[in-house]
Amino acid sequence: MQAFYYCAALESIEIPKSVEDIGSYAFDSCSNLTMSGYSSSAAKTYASENSIPFKTIRTALDYAKIVLTNRLEILPGIENDKEQYKQVKEKYAQIISLAGKYYDMVIVDLDKSVGKQAEIDILNISDIVVALVPQRAKQIEKIQNMINEGEILKEQNTVMAIGRYVEESKYNAKNITRNLLRKKDLINTIPYNTLFFDSTQEGTVIDLFLNFMRIKDRDTNYTFVEEIKRLNETIKGKLEILQMMR
Repeated sequence: MQAFYYCAALESIEIPKSVEDIGSYAFDSCSNLTMSGYSSSAAKTYASENSIPFKTIRTALDYAKIVLTNRLEILPGIENDKEQYKQVKEKYAQIISLAGKYYDMVIVDLDKSVGKQAEIDILNISDIVVALVPQRAKQIEKIQNMINEGEILKEQNTVMAIGRYVEESKYNAKNITRNLLRKKDLINTIPYNTLFFDSTQEGTVIDLFLNFMRIKDRDTNYTFVEEIKRLNETIKGKLEILQMMR
């Protein structure tokens, strides 16, 4: 195939990622051509083999750091550049939507520093919202009121969980569920765990949970692991219900 053979007027062309093969002479003698395409694509290979200038189209995948091959990647935020952060945070919802085209699941650690509008935009496009709250009655009531109002947080897709949970507190899960939330299903918790806290500082959370896979019920960390499993099941249950409603 010689689609653009000797076409000196052709200055640029973008090759989709779906193109898996380009004929040997498709762009032969296109002396002014600059080709655009994706990394690890047929377009890049063709441009390299035929000495054609090439511009890489970058996607969310290009900025991600691999944690577990083909299972988990992290897209880091912007550090030490306030001006760049200010520009990017306005487009966070778009970036997340784009990432959703490449990944089966996108998990966002939403921080208030992104600003109110960006926060609302991200919450509006989220399938599930995990509202992590401190073990304080007023904070829990505030989040529950927001869920009841249904403007920002909605009952059908919000899971509330108490972070750094301590069972010995007066405001334990049973009391909060029964007396404060007046619900039947026990509120989810993430118990305070020293090993987990340390691993978040050291970047070894994956290693920690891999070790926890062999944990026994006599282990002091057993309750922590079981509560994480319960939270996971709650999230999965919400997702399944939402999928059935679509």
